[in-house]
Amino acid sequence: AMKIKDAIVAGEWRVQQRLSNDAYFCHADRMAKHRHDPEITVIPRLLEERASRQPEGRQPAIDATATEAAAELDRWASLAQQHTGSDTFVYHESTSFKPPKRHVVLGDAQHRFRGYDEAYENAPQSLREVEETTGFKS
Repeated sequence: AMKIKDAIVAGEWRVQQRLSNDAYFCHADRMAKHRHDPEITVIPRLLEERASRQPEGRQPAIDATATEAAAELDRWASLAQQHTGSDTFVYHESTSFKPPKRHVVLGDAQHRFRGYDEAYENAPQSLREVEETTGFKS
């Protein structure tokens, strides 16, 4: 079985999305041509492996996690094929101060409302939205 360390991750995936003169430089659309690269195809298998190690009663059905993850990657690839260009399809676009103008990988309600495609709806943008509050005893 291939491990993530065996897959060489292309440098283009490490390019951070940048905004310059109200235009984004981003490689989110790269998924259109690279969905079946080893560094991508290993992801569903890694998630499935982790799911199989969950305690009994919390384990998803066999292959359910890998199937779901592959379908989500396919969705990203499909949108990337439809919306090519560094400033057309981006990883994230903040809608805090102005309305969205681009299709996104990580979307929110504003993107949907304005008719833009999003690979993943309502994606948490901060760990504050993911982690529960932790209490400490002294």
